[in-house]
Amino acid sequence: MRKKIVIGKPKDLIKKAIKGNAYVTKGNSKEQKIIKEGNPVSVSEKINPHSSAVIGLNKGITKNMDNFESLRIDVWFSTQLAKGVEPKDGYSEISDIIDEVLEEMVAEYT
Repeated sequence: MRKKIVIGKPKDLIKKAIKGNAYVTKGNSKEQKIIKEGNPVSVSEKINPHSSAVIGLNKGITKNMDNFESLRIDVWFSTQLAKGVEPKDGYSEISDIIDEVLEEMVAEYT
């Protein structure tokens, strides 16, 4: 079992931050309605040349709905990598958290 990495904030605050950055659309191939438009912060705005590396990840899911419609949810998150932590481990933790958020948001919008 791999040890969870603390990437700077409690998990519930991270999930809240990710939900704030989510982009949600619903519709069909001819018309998409924006349900939620997140407020992404570009990585360049977060980079401090004297700090540890910044890592980020974007994931999305398309859920098939009735009446030939689909629901599309994209979430992204970036944060400073804790000192001594390998990027692949940080990405793995962020990926797990984003997966949880995607599941929650699909349930919320379906």
